[in-house]
Amino acid sequence: MLAIWNCSDKNDDDQISCTGVACTEIFVSFSVNVQDSSDMPVALDEFEVRDATTGEDLTRPIDNDPQRNEGSYPLYDDLFVPGNQNTSREIVFKGFIGGQEVANVVYTVAADCCHVSLVSGNLDIVID
Repeated sequence: MLAIWNCSDKNDDDQISCTGVACTEIFVSFSVNVQDSSDMPVALDEFEVRDATTGEDLTRPIDNDPQRNEGSYPLYDDLFVPGNQNTSREIVFKGFIGGQEVANVVYTVAADCCHVSLVSGNLDIVID
């Protein structure tokens, strides 16, 4: 795991401590936008987000059809910060239509003491 050195101070063990760090109340979240080659939103039948190393299911449910119909799917957000502070990880977004995998994209995400960030990966996915 890669340490993120943003809002932090070191303790005696050379570890990053988030004790006493003042975080903003901004909620950071990243979503992928799935579209076809004509820039029209694609509604997936199913999607999943998993940790590429452990296989842990990180999928955030979406309960409303408008979000799905707009082709927007949650990827990673500040709810993952607790327990993942000052780490980075690779995650995989997979999308399915009619039981067939139509998207498989790897992202690198990170969390500092307060918020998540997208390190690498394109949030716009084009399905042909």
